[in-house]
Amino acid sequence: MKTFVFLSHPLNINQVKSLWPLTRILPVSFIKSYLRHCDFKILPLKKIKLNQVREIQGYFMVCPLLPEEIEGLIKVNEELLLEKIISAGDVAQGLGARIMGLGGYLGILADKKPMIYKHLKVPVSSGSTFTAWSIFEAVFKVVKQKVWDIKRLNLVVVGPITAVSSLCARKFSEYVAKIILTGESEEKLLKLKNMINELNSLEIEIEQDVSEAVKGADIIINTNSKDSGLFNITDLRRETIVCDASVFQILAEKVKERKDITFIAGGIIKLPKTEGLGLNLCLPEEIIYASMAEIMLLALEERLVNYSLGENINLDKLEDIADMAVRHDFKIWVPDA
Repeated sequence: MKTFVFLSHPLNINQVKSLWPLTRILPVSFIKSYLRHCDFKILPLKKIKLNQVREIQGYFMVCPLLPEEIEGLIKVNEELLLEKIISAGDVAQGLGARIMGLGGYLGILADKKPMIYKHLKVPVSSGSTFTAWSIFEAVFKVVKQKVWDIKRLNLVVVGPITAVSSLCARKFSEYVAKIILTGESEEKLLKLKNMINELNSLEIEIEQDVSEAVKGADIIINTNSKDSGLFNITDLRRETIVCDASVFQILAEKVKERKDITFIAGGIIKLPKTEGLGLNLCLPEEIIYASMAEIMLLALEERLVNYSLGENINLDKLEDIADMAVRHDFKIWVPDA
């Protein structure tokens, strides 16, 4: 039986309080100091057995840092976060894990610093490949239900540019009429534009004004987790498909102002019929994030390698991870779609 560990961080203060009960009675200003003295929270998951042969055991490991601290450290002290990931790898090995997955900002950081694998005692994967595939499939499913011709649609990718958004943009370039890149430095946008141009011939624009870019969008893929630099929902035209692929998915509440817009929470997977993982992710039973699903698939397939790592992941891996998902009946989840 293969064992995996999935390392992530709390998404909000409520998750912190559910994981570290003492924080429920502490003022918010003291929680940060308290967490500095905490170890990783380790939660054993129920065994997953899909047939008489394939069985995996997993652990959910939570890094004791508030979301805003994670964001801040990525800007000013990446080394501390990298050390946290390396320490988690040591813990994972002690738990008998053969591979470790990363979620949230920790996955984004690993893609940005892929050489971290050299400091880890277990293979690691950011989950970006299955996350990107799940976004592509979810959007494609909605487009099909709307009976739209995808070859006539405009896709807008709102930065920052990550491994996920890069994979999505390159994959969609095989299908859509036009791609507009925005929300990132011109240098990074130009780099992605050139990568897309090497793959397919289509119209690609770079627009520094995010609000202007989204006005002509049929499909929007967003990776921005902050209000600053985010587009205004009122700027979108009717029937726009908005997929939020950001860590905190802040668009979920904003799009409620527009009943004529189709919203997709990016990177959500439905597990095969099981008893669940015994884990509260604030999602329906049998529903997990694609980044966690990826590490489970790799464990089931005994693909104990550094799989998703780096900002320019090979596009062929999308089909590879999709094949794994089909073999084990992991399905893309689109609520009410």
